[in-house]
Amino acid sequence: MMVIFPPQLAEALALLKGIQFAYDSGLWPCQCESDALVVVNLVCSNDPIFAEIGIVIQDIKPLLFGCNGNSISFVHRKANMAAHCRAKIGLGNGFESLIASGWRSSLPV
Repeated sequence: MMVIFPPQLAEALALLKGIQFAYDSGLWPCQCESDALVVVNLVCSNDPIFAEIGIVIQDIKPLLFGCNGNSISFVHRKANMAAHCRAKIGLGNGFESLIASGWRSSLPV
């Protein structure tokens, strides 16, 4: 059975998984870039979030901001080609396919 997430929730989950991956791989501190402006704004906001995405944002904040040097910023999709290409590889195959496709051995530059 395929689970379909709303786009912003999917972006937030991808961000969370990416931050966890960076931490587990010793790529710390990290500078996160996302073309999901709404997600970036939610992560940077101190306002309470009463939507489903708020649970994921609450998991992102302590990981991202719990270490000096970590940051998140918005970039236009055209400027974020590494993430765009990897997302295409992972479409339909899940996060594990990104790792299997060589993500661990050749990080995007």
